[in-house]
Amino acid sequence: DIDNLIKLTVERFGSIDAITNNAGAIALAGVESTPLKKLDLMMQVNFRAVFLLSQKALPHLKKSDHGHILSFSPPLDLDRRWMRNHSPYTLTKYGMSMLTMGMSDEFKRYGIAVNALWPRTVIHTAATSFGGKQSFDRARGPKIMADAALALLKTENRDITGQLLIDEDFLRAQGVEDFEQYRANPESDKKDLMPDLFVQEADAYVRGTVAPLAGLIEE
Repeated sequence: DIDNLIKLTVERFGSIDAITNNAGAIALAGVESTPLKKLDLMMQVNFRAVFLLSQKALPHLKKSDHGHILSFSPPLDLDRRWMRNHSPYTLTKYGMSMLTMGMSDEFKRYGIAVNALWPRTVIHTAATSFGGKQSFDRARGPKIMADAALALLKTENRDITGQLLIDEDFLRAQGVEDFEQYRANPESDKKDLMPDLFVQEADAYVRGTVAPLAGLIEE
C-alpha cells in the first residue's frame, strides 16, 4: 500500500524530493457503455491515487529544498469533443489536472512545485500497439516524456508551478531542437505525427484512433 511505499522509500533513500503520478487506466467509452467497475478503476488509478500519494508524501516533501509533485495529465480544455465520447475517462484525467492546480496553490508556502505533463503526440506503449503499424509510424517513444519529466523535476525555478505542460513545448523552452530522436519508429517517413487526446491538433484524428484504444482497461 502507499503507506508502506512511503516508508520503504524513506528507509532506502533517506528522503523524498519528488513524486511522479504516472500510472493510468483508460476506457474510451461514454456513460452508457462504461461499467461501474471500469469507472471505479479509472477513479482509483487516475484520481484517487494522485490525491493519496501526494497527501502521504507531503510531510517528506515539506522537508526537501526542492520538493516536486508531477502528474501525467492533460491541459484543461472544456471543448465538448473531449466529453461526448468518453466523459468518464475525461473526468478522471481532468480531475488530476485540477488537483495539480489546487495543490500548487496549497503547497506553495512549503516551496513545493506541483505540475502536470502531457504528450503532444501519441506515445508508443502497450496501449497504442493495438493501433498497428499506422500508430507506430506516427507515434513517439516514451523517452520524450521521460526527458521532459526529468528536466522539469531538475528545475530550481519554484515559479514553475501549477502548470499543465506539453512535453514538446517544455523541451523546446529548454533548448531542445531535435525531436526526430523521439520517433517510435526511426525509419518511418510519416511526417504527420498523431496528436494525443486532449491536444487541439488531435481533433482530426479522434474518430479514427479511439476505437483501438477503447477496450484497454483491465477487467
